[in-house]
Amino acid sequence: MELLYFLEKLRKPVGDEFFQLVTYFGEDVLFLAMALILLWCIDKHKAYYILICGFVASLAGQLMKMTFKIDRPWVQDPDFQPVGSAKEAANDFSFPSGHTILVTSTWGATALSFGGKLLRIGAPILIFLVGLSRMYLGVHTPWDVLAGWGVGIAAIILLRPLMKKAIADIRVMWAVIAGLVALALGNLLLVSLTPADSIGDPSRLDGALKNAWTFMGLAIGLAIVYLMDSRVSHFETKAVWWAQILKVSIGLALLLTIKGVLKQPLYALTDGHHLADGIRYGLITVIGGGIWPLTFPWFAKLGKKA
Repeated sequence: MELLYFLEKLRKPVGDEFFQLVTYFGEDVLFLAMALILLWCIDKHKAYYILICGFVASLAGQLMKMTFKIDRPWVQDPDFQPVGSAKEAANDFSFPSGHTILVTSTWGATALSFGGKLLRIGAPILIFLVGLSRMYLGVHTPWDVLAGWGVGIAAIILLRPLMKKAIADIRVMWAVIAGLVALALGNLLLVSLTPADSIGDPSRLDGALKNAWTFMGLAIGLAIVYLMDSRVSHFETKAVWWAQILKVSIGLALLLTIKGVLKQPLYALTDGHHLADGIRYGLITVIGGGIWPLTFPWFAKLGKKA
């Protein structure tokens, strides 16, 4: 807690704003947008690796949260106060830091996959800053952040050789995807069978259930996406630069609209059950990774002379 108290003394309004901006790079929405841009426009095989790194690392983090059940810093020490706006979203367990895990696994995998001086220098700086932001904002301890870095790096290292084999052999890829679905199902069962009185704050269990169903939907959605890609679309990412911008702009707008429009109807249909989150994110994954790429041949024709 000494480091957190030291950082608390350094807080200024401009610092609060800066680190709240930095911490967004560890948000799942930004990660999905980045992964989809890579999948749609750059290199879908490398995008699969980055997506799966983020998925596995984040899921491991959720399993660790529910296993260790370590409270947030202000619960451990009532005299400590985090930045108010950051506290509102930090309603789950503290260890490890999910934002740190996600930014480490995805940006680390991106830098490793694409290389380039800018990425190799920029990615570690961003990874460090996001971890620092979680401590500056007061929502994680140094141990949470260190564990987040460790989980993210472990995912990058362990999955890289496996994904190289998966790209070359469809059977290995299906084994990887089956493993993702099994991990997501195991996490869902663990959370669903966790006694409410072992959690403390009821909102924690509700948040964990939402995450568990979301992971389940994403895993099943990814399996459907790969089935469509390998059996139906075999989509290519190439297009003229302005067609790529058009493809990304329309695609992301479509997915954000679907994400917002489906939320309340699905909750009403499932009587408020978090199965709705699984269905919603599963549909978003299928539409973004499977159905939207069916339009790519049309985008590839744009800008070409007849």
